[in-house]
Amino acid sequence: WQAAISRSDEIIIVDWSTNADSLRIDEALELNRDERILIVSVEGQTEWILTRALNLAASFAIGDLILKLDCDTMLSRNFLKAHSFPKNGSHTYYRPKKPRNPNMQHLNGVMFMPRASFEAVHGYDERLT
Repeated sequence: WQAAISRSDEIIIVDWSTNADSLRIDEALELNRDERILIVSVEGQTEWILTRALNLAASFAIGDLILKLDCDTMLSRNFLKAHSFPKNGSHTYYRPKKPRNPNMQHLNGVMFMPRASFEAVHGYDERLT
């Protein structure tokens, strides 16, 4: 991820109640030396609530675009350039049930949209778990 974003972009990682016996997420990923990375820790949760974690991460984001990735997603260096938005910001990228091309079949776990579009729908519906 770090190679795919610019120096002015940010990476927000939500650590949702990591088990005390596990490595801390920053130690496991060796991320503690990059000022673009913010790790948000949620403690005391016994249940994984994906939509709540996604909305929490988005609430910390300051950029005009939101790119949501699963932790096992790899980005090419030119991902953001290859998936730019038209000036009206009308496109959102995600993995549809029937991919339009071979590349789209590998976008499971990816959501990329303008912040204004995300906020217009009030983020993810937290009733979905």
